[in-house]
Amino acid sequence: MSRKARSGGRTLRWLLERYLEEKLLAPATQQMYEAAVQRWIAETGITALRGVTRQRVLAWRREILATRSPETRNKRRRHLRALFAFAIERGWVRRKNPFAEVGPAPNPPAWWRWPTSPRSSSTSRAAGPGSGPPGSGPWPSARSTTPACGAAGW
Repeated sequence: MSRKARSGGRTLRWLLERYLEEKLLAPATQQMYEAAVQRWIAETGITALRGVTRQRVLAWRREILATRSPETRNKRRRHLRALFAFAIERGWVRRKNPFAEVGPAPNPPAWWRWPTSPRSSSTSRAAGPGSGPPGSGPWPSARSTTPACGAAGW
């Protein structure tokens, strides 16, 4: 008997189907889980549960952060972490959760606007309030001594 046959051919898609059968999730939430699995497979080429390792998750984090915001990566990570926690709970995976072992990506400061595409330059930011360091735009920063609404102070 082949190794795949013994393991039941357990893939991320197989796990997602089991998860969605058991959990009562809103259709929009189901779509988010499906999208997270789809993007993982598209970005890594890994479909087998045993192929998802801590080292691969670390590499995926580096790759995705080169073109996407930390928020995007962390959202996908949360969904994949939940799927693996479910698999561990059921005994289908007998090791630590690789998505729990690799923490969330740090978020940039609030004033930083992440490039929206890989073609954006690293220095390109949207113009206007919130596009530069605190206090650099037309709106006062939290540290400013000038009242936000002029002398009236409202």
